Amino acid sequence: MLANQFVAAGVDPSAVNAGELAKLIEARREIPRAAFTEALAASGEPGFSAERYLGEAAVTDASELEPLIERILAANPDQVETYRGGKEGVLGFFVGQVMKETQGKADAKVVSELLREKLKA
Repeated sequence: MLANQFVAAGVDPSAVNAGELAKLIEARREIPRAAFTEALAASGEPGFSAERYLGEAAVTDASELEPLIERILAANPDQVETYRGGKEGVLGFFVGQVMKETQGKADAKVVSELLREKLKA
């Protein structure tokens, strides 16, 4: 998988600092996908450090996400009714709105779970 991402980003795998790459891989679940992809693309540059990307932890705290989710649901009552009417594909719209508001830093899996809970109520 990483080999494909290196090729897609135009990175020569032999130019990558293995220690810094290991830090990224170890923290993969804690950093947003966009930051991870950006880090992989930059990993072949001389002097690359994973530290910048490791500081971009994904937002997974429900207490931080719930008010945002509630605001988005309140602002989109038609989509809420569409979801509750059986069109569960609308969930992607809500996840997208949360990701937009958090500039891609929210953990999409956590957001989806929280949304499903809120939309059941």
